[in-house]
Amino acid sequence: MKLYLLRHAPAEEGSGYRTDSERPLSDEGRERMKLAAAGLAHCIEKLSSVTASPLLRARQTAELAAQAIRYSGAIQTSKSLEPEANIEGTLQYIESLPRTGDHLLVGHMPNLALLAATLIGARMPVVEFKRGTLVCIDLHTVAHPGTLKFVIAPGQLRRMR
Repeated sequence: MKLYLLRHAPAEEGSGYRTDSERPLSDEGRERMKLAAAGLAHCIEKLSSVTASPLLRARQTAELAAQAIRYSGAIQTSKSLEPEANIEGTLQYIESLPRTGDHLLVGHMPNLALLAATLIGARMPVVEFKRGTLVCIDLHTVAHPGTLKFVIAPGQLRRMR
């Protein structure tokens, strides 16, 4: 299966929200992700599932990505994709995904960098996850290192339209 990892787009800053989980995408972040999402459609042919962190900015990013890719299924949420989630829980979630399809996970730092490193057998994070970065890993099982297929920065995705 191909596992796509996408970091959420830029979110609103400041303390005007009760919790960090309520911070939405900024207007600029939403516009930049809409442009980048058009590039996603060139990189991702078909998905079996889309899963986002329950934090608002990740769910909003997942919605924009799913729309651009023409994914018609339900967008799932998983606490295993939260910023400080235990990597073991994230790996268990990935193990539960069907091996017959490709999957998009939308999350945060530092979890995504640790996850990518773990999935490819690296001892430390090797991928720079700017907001809106897309990573593809070819993975058979979390017990065996996968292959890093590509890393595409958000600016590159926007130029792929």
